[in-house]
Amino acid sequence: MSLSLAVSEGVSAQWSASGGVSAGVVSGGVGFNVTATYTVTATGTVQVPAGKTYKLTAYPMYDVYVYDVYYNPAVGGEYYVGSGYAMKPISVCYAWYAI
Repeated sequence: MSLSLAVSEGVSAQWSASGGVSAGVVSGGVGFNVTATYTVTATGTVQVPAGKTYKLTAYPMYDVYVYDVYYNPAVGGEYYVGSGYAMKPISVCYAWYAI
């Protein structure tokens, strides 16, 4: 017997930045809107041996961007302000196990 799970869900991007950096600046730096929701779609199937019970679960997968934030003033040299991360949902990972 086979167990299948089809997923099409909206998953929010995630982000964080220290140093007072706005979502707009982070979005420009990583190339996607860090405040948007993205649809991830996939189908997973697992063959279940006779007499067994399985659970099939879906988890979002992300592209992860980790960055440092620098300030470059008009006068003087640039200096480190903080760091952050941004995560864009890109797909679905399936996990299954016997219960």
